[in-house]
Amino acid sequence: DQQKVAQIVKDSGYAAAPAPATSTLSELAVLVGRCRAVVAADTGVLHLAALRRVPAIGLYGPKDPAIHGPWGQNCRVIHNHIPCSPCTLRSCEHSFCMQSITPESVENALLDLLSNSLRTR
Repeated sequence: DQQKVAQIVKDSGYAAAPAPATSTLSELAVLVGRCRAVVAADTGVLHLAALRRVPAIGLYGPKDPAIHGPWGQNCRVIHNHIPCSPCTLRSCEHSFCMQSITPESVENALLDLLSNSLRTR
């Protein structure tokens, strides 16, 4: 997956780096607030980005983004509607919902979000 992320970053022309380890929620919120954009699974990092008004792409699999999705104008959700989703299972033998999210779809969503993001911080 790290190779795929590196290729997406390279193709996009944007700079990106893995997030350093943080020890507190406050440190994480500060780090997220310094980002130009965030790509994250349906986790707290995604919601922190939405709260900080940082453009964010949320990757959704087993959870329903209509219920658990980020709030905000600068957020996009990638969720492929497959027959077994949403299931809310924490572990799945196949994980079709997450595997169906392609690097290209993430890249396209991120580039679209960044090109349309006219907000000021």
